[in-house]
Amino acid sequence: MGNRFKVEVIDVATYRRLLETGYEINLEDTLYLPSIYRNLISLSRLDVAEYSALFSCGKLNLLFNSITVDSVTLYDDLYKVSLNHEFAQFLIACVVVKI
Repeated sequence: MGNRFKVEVIDVATYRRLLETGYEINLEDTLYLPSIYRNLISLSRLDVAEYSALFSCGKLNLLFNSITVDSVTLYDDLYKVSLNHEFAQFLIACVVVKI
């Protein structure tokens, strides 16, 4: 971690995320750390998965095969990717069941 604290990794898996744009993104080899407040996506991992990122004036365009799959705005020093609302509710329900 950036603050040099260690946290427990509960799982390493591929996690499917449905963006508000309707595009589905699969994040391979994702670490599940329940103690982390925000979910972070590594740009280097997106690069390995053949995504491209274009930054300009506080906006990030995420592209796959030269097609924009999401456009997000800088928020609180991070680019916030929004999940599909119904899918996000499903994820919350899964987390509750998992605990």
